Amino acid sequence: SRFATAFNKVKGLTGHVWGSRFFSRILIGLQDLLQTFRYIDDNPVLAGLAGSNTEWKYGGLFHARAGWRSLVDPLPWWLQVLLPEYWKTTTKNIQ
Repeated sequence: SRFATAFNKVKGLTGHVWGSRFFSRILIGLQDLLQTFRYIDDNPVLAGLAGSNTEWKYGGLFHARAGWRSLVDPLPWWLQVLLPEYWKTTTKNIQ
């Protein structure tokens, strides 16, 4: 809702930007944060757009593994420990 409000203000619009199926909420606790990371990364696979979440070139996991920092910032050390799949850097099959 914060994005929609700012977007609408800049564009001079009102109402929903993305529609009712998109929403934001406050993450409560570390488990919720980790589940949200994985949910976002798994969406392209579940939608049949990629064979694995590391193949989806438009997501943070792909960029993090490639070492590209234009899309995602490095995670803090404690989150790197909890999400090791983000730090198995690979350049194989990256174009």
